[in-house]
Amino acid sequence: MSTPLVVLSPTQVVGIFAIFVACVVGLAMWSARKTRESLVRLAAELGFQFCEGPAVLGIFRSAPTVEGNIGRRAVKFYQYSVGSGKRRRTFSAMSVSCTNPHGLTVRLCAQNLLTEIAEKFGLQDLQVGEPVFDKKFVVQTNDPAYLRAALLPEMREALMAKWPRELPAATLKIEGNSIVFSDAGSFSEQRLITAMKTLLGELPTLAALPEVYAPGR
Repeated sequence: MSTPLVVLSPTQVVGIFAIFVACVVGLAMWSARKTRESLVRLAAELGFQFCEGPAVLGIFRSAPTVEGNIGRRAVKFYQYSVGSGKRRRTFSAMSVSCTNPHGLTVRLCAQNLLTEIAEKFGLQDLQVGEPVFDKKFVVQTNDPAYLRAALLPEMREALMAKWPRELPAATLKIEGNSIVFSDAGSFSEQRLITAMKTLLGELPTLAALPEVYAPGR
């Protein structure tokens, strides 16, 4: 015997849609509240400033940031999104300012399954000459000779020691006038904040790489 087809009335359809929207909005508000609480704590721990814009429609606040300085360098923790609709993804990042007069670019991430596949299709991976470091990281740059010489042993050792194992897809980039560490997810996830706090102390040293860079030297 076939199962009878269930036909929903217009009122039921509207009701289900309303429940769905309410769940989505509720989840977004919960995540925003957790993010705000986490960043307020982070600002207090680092002695930085918690920054937040006015609420949109009196309900949704703009994404908050945490901003401060380490020496002469500006530091910022922030969130951003890429894509739209179902493909929209949230990323959390921390940046440290630098000057980059000659446009050095660096991208560094931990070796993982995706990078291994990408290497088979031509992904360029700079080998700095230290087997343990080269096995752990994928490094890309627009000046391999400079970076190979400038990425000093103490910098490599610090990255190997402080790089968060719990964030296998995180990336570190030097591009423009900042060095940025980022990963997918929101600051409502404590693991992101913990990892960034651990690595933060190494970024000012790495931020000096583009400042002493001179092409062809």
